[in-house]
Amino acid sequence: MTNKVSIYDYLATDTDNDGGVIDFDNDSIENIRDEYAQMTDEEKPTKALLKQLAQKLKINDDEKNLELLRLCIAEETIEGAKLEIRQRYYEGKDRHSSSKKKSSSSNKENSTPASSKLVSIDEINCLIQMKVNHEELTKFFQNFLLRSLDQPVSSKTRSTINVENNIIHPLNHRCILHLFIRKQMAERGVIDFGRERPKFRLVEPITLNDEFDTWYFDHFHSLFDLFLIRPNNESFPILWELIEKSKITYQIISVYSTNDSDQKTIQRPSTKSLEKFIEDICQIEDNGMASNWIELLRKEDITTYAHLTNLNLKEWDNIKKLSMNALKTIKTYVDREKQTAEDQTKTNKQKSNFASSDPPL
Repeated sequence: MTNKVSIYDYLATDTDNDGGVIDFDNDSIENIRDEYAQMTDEEKPTKALLKQLAQKLKINDDEKNLELLRLCIAEETIEGAKLEIRQRYYEGKDRHSSSKKKSSSSNKENSTPASSKLVSIDEINCLIQMKVNHEELTKFFQNFLLRSLDQPVSSKTRSTINVENNIIHPLNHRCILHLFIRKQMAERGVIDFGRERPKFRLVEPITLNDEFDTWYFDHFHSLFDLFLIRPNNESFPILWELIEKSKITYQIISVYSTNDSDQKTIQRPSTKSLEKFIEDICQIEDNGMASNWIELLRKEDITTYAHLTNLNLKEWDNIKKLSMNALKTIKTYVDREKQTAEDQTKTNKQKSNFASSDPPL
């Protein structure tokens, strides 16, 4: 009887000194796709077909391996499948390393894996991060976002809504923000982070990469952000949901202020070094992938921020060790920093030209 292998071992073309996978083989992915095509004409592989294929290729047929096998077939291109498999591999490796560190520092044993536990959360705080210091933004919070639907819009009575910074306030269950949070969380259902996180961004900005440029759209137009956090700085579990009758509070903080160092949020990544740039990106994105991305960039012989910013489109495409999503994220921030620097240069030039054109007194 021949032992079955994991799909990572089946696809591995190179390993490091510890036996970890460095890269995956295109020919092996192509072989999987060919074997599947010979079995059936079905475009979308069913679980039964995947099990049959796994048995034929002597690959483990548990849920995890079947999902990876499905990716090999379902992705439009072999390179696309390879990138997805690589991303899953390194994400899993990163989680395993983190969990190994935690288990070594604790004597407690838990018979049920943390990832399989669904935690129902009954208390949440909505963190409203003000990015600009403007009276109109405060009025927007008072007269719209935090205003009760029971209060007439034409009411001339002075607002009693508390917008004092850094104080946690109860959130009226009839206000726009409360209803918005409920709707967003109801539509999301169970949240699966894949790891513990300190906060949850309620509305993600949209980033699109095409052949011409990176396009970025912030729903809140860089005026404010909405995050959900737990009381007492407790982290969100890997798998969680907000129960229907949960208590919701709100807290307004000014991220443009330097008084509250604990609440200070990175708005732009530092460009002092490659390491700091990647660390800041991962902190903004809250993805926990900083050390992994830095390591993989070094393996691509990219060791400074200057190396990163001077890559042309072809060189970006030739980076193979990082996943497609990782590359898109990093390139988005690189392009944005380039645009910011270009805009600043134009502004300074205009100011200089304006000053030089002033008539002498």
